[in-house]
Amino acid sequence: MGDHTRCDELIGFLASDLGIPADAELRNTSQQWRERVDWTPLGVSDLSPGLLDRIKQDNRLDQKLWETWKDAHKGPSQPGSHDLRKDAAAKRASTQASRLLNQVKRRVRRGWSAPGASADSSA
Repeated sequence: MGDHTRCDELIGFLASDLGIPADAELRNTSQQWRERVDWTPLGVSDLSPGLLDRIKQDNRLDQKLWETWKDAHKGPSQPGSHDLRKDAAAKRASTQASRLLNQVKRRVRRGWSAPGASADSSA
């Protein structure tokens, strides 16, 4: 987990293990992309505060992971504290139950085929 702006650093760190050059040619950069389209992409400053809040709510887990591990390259890092109170445990259980329910709904819509099985098992 890491910030996208640190991709070059990651590649440099892993390059010798992967047998790839540490410095890759930049391709598909924001500037190159903008030159190929006839419209201007939105940036953070173009989004409404309400939309930014919704995005943050929808990505809370990713944000928490990033905040917890963003400085790991500086040496051993301790994960942040976690809320393990009963209400947090109940919320986790509710989330897992919701995931299970959604899996059942998807399987019913597909004819209740087992994971990895073909929907048409008569062949």
